[in-house]
This record gives sequence, structure tokens and C-alpha cells, in this order.
Amino acid sequence: MTKRACLLFASMLVGCGGPAEPASPQSGNAEARATAAAAEAPGTTSAEPTTAIVSATPSSEPTAMPSSEASIPGEVEYPFHGLEKIPDDCKEPSVVLTTAPTKEGWDYDWIWTRQAMYANQQFKLVDWPSKADKAMQVRLDMYEIPGGFALLGVCKDGETCNKLAAMYKATVPTCNPKLHCGEVPMKGPPRRSKLIPETGAWLPASDDVIGQCARIGVCLKMKKQAVGNPGVECQSSPKKFRVDCASKATCGDVVQCLNKP
Repeated sequence: MTKRACLLFASMLVGCGGPAEPASPQSGNAEARATAAAAEAPGTTSAEPTTAIVSATPSSEPTAMPSSEASIPGEVEYPFHGLEKIPDDCKEPSVVLTTAPTKEGWDYDWIWTRQAMYANQQFKLVDWPSKADKAMQVRLDMYEIPGGFALLGVCKDGETCNKLAAMYKATVPTCNPKLHCGEVPMKGPPRRSKLIPETGAWLPASDDVIGQCARIGVCLKMKKQAVGNPGVECQSSPKKFRVDCASKATCGDVVQCLNKP
């Protein structure tokens, strides 16, 4: 079965088909209970969750992504189609980007989100336990929900979270990010996600077809070179794509490599 980038959930499955899906995040807010983002393409099954909250050494600096992608000037403009925006001046903004099934465990690397963030370095990732205290800074928290896990982006202001949701929906099109203003729509304590690679290697390995297809899909959508979901198409039929192009330093290089005759 093809491993999907996302599945859409509410009180029942309302979007894409695919493997087992988790239930929605829980909160006291009826709207929040009825919404969740979608399950990312599963990678290697990880260990079962433990009770300890993981934290990193405090740092006031955003996490650096070692790529010339960061040298791209300006900010990519993404449409807000299909998103319920929150006020730009919201003081407690967050966005549920996606979810993953329980079998992935707390060590899941959120490969689709990793590649989306790597390609869009106008967003500066803040590692645990620091907080996003500037515009365009984002911290990614992981929560346990019934049937799986949710990845929540926490921003300093609503404008940043709005832009983050728009970017994610555009580059991982089977996902449906849910924005929230106020107390986070989750129960239980958050934990540090494993999205930021401990080795510093953001690009997928040569034997990681899911990661390669995720990067190819994100780059093609970012550069507006494809319709539909090329990442999922790549996972379904990787031999139809030059998956080695995923190792290129920038999305421009990835697309140029893919378009070579």
C-alpha cells in the first residue's frame, strides 16, 4: 500500500484514504475536537512512548539548517485557500500541522514536515525548551492523541502561524493544517519532536525513498512545477522519478535535475 503524506480526520475520516489513522486531538473546544491534521507518510516504526518529557539544552538562537536554501532572498508567498486564518496579532497562536499513528512512536522523524521546513527557511526553527519570541520563529511540539501523535507548530504571532499553515498546505497538499488562537487544543504535556535531525543531515539518505519523494514533492510544489501530489506519486512509483535529485542542495537544483532530458 502506498504510504500517504497525510490523512484528514474529524469525528470520522473525511479526506484521503490510506493506512490506519489516529483520532482527532482532544480539547475543551468543540471545534478543536472536530479537527486534526493528517498522518504523515510512515517511516521506520519506532519504540513505544515513555513518560519522560524530552528537552534540549536551552538556546535563544533558532536551529541552523546547513543549506544554501537559506540564501534564497525574500519570502515565498503561499495562498491561504481552504484555511481558516487566525488574527495576525493573536498572542497565543498555534497550528496542528499533521498527525502520525501510534506505531511510529515518539521517535518519529516527521519526514514530510522536515523537508517542508528545510525548503522554506524563511521560518526559523526554535529548539526545545526555548520559545518562539520573534516573527517567523516556530517551535514544533509533539503531543500524544488518541490513536497517535500530533505535531503542533507554536509561533510568537498569528501572522507567522498563518504563513506556516499556508506553506504546509501548499507543499504537502494532502494535509489540512488547523490554526488555533488561544490555549493549545491538546491535552497532556508536549514533548520535543525528532524532526530536527541530530546528525545535522536534513537531506534524505540515498536509500530513504520516502524521504527522497517527500523532498521532490515539496520542491515541485514550492516551485509550482506540478499539480496534485507529486510526492505521493513518487512513493507509489519511485522508478518514474529521478529520486537521486533529492540530494541537491536547493529546490531550484532539485527541479532542474528532475527536468533534465
